[in-house]
Amino acid sequence: MNARATERMHPRCNWLDHQSQCQFMRLLSGSRAFILPSLMEGGASVIDEAVVCGVPVLCSKIAGNIGMLGPEYEAYFTPRDAAELTEKLRLFENEERLREHLRRHIIGLQSRFAPEAEDAAWAALLTALQVQ
Repeated sequence: MNARATERMHPRCNWLDHQSQCQFMRLLSGSRAFILPSLMEGGASVIDEAVVCGVPVLCSKIAGNIGMLGPEYEAYFTPRDAAELTEKLRLFENEERLREHLRRHIIGLQSRFAPEAEDAAWAALLTALQVQ
């Protein structure tokens, strides 16, 4: 099923097509959750954008996502497993405790994604490369 068919079947789903960075960040920051069903990522920029906005991410359990959110994060689902994603969405929708737990986890990661943290990581890497 494609995105347009899903949109027709589920009124809460909207295919928005291309959005500017500013439009996307406005939409993301007003969201309760973000779904990232990637099959392969080295570390999706959208995860750090969601973290900075304080928005929980329901995402596929792949190395890049685990590396960014941590192995203990409770919103992973098996790639290509629509039933498992559906169950995660149901739990997220119906269990305030889970929503709050995920939100606290995401907020706890915000300092890792601050521009200062990225600058420090690059400086450390460049320093280490010069030593060798």
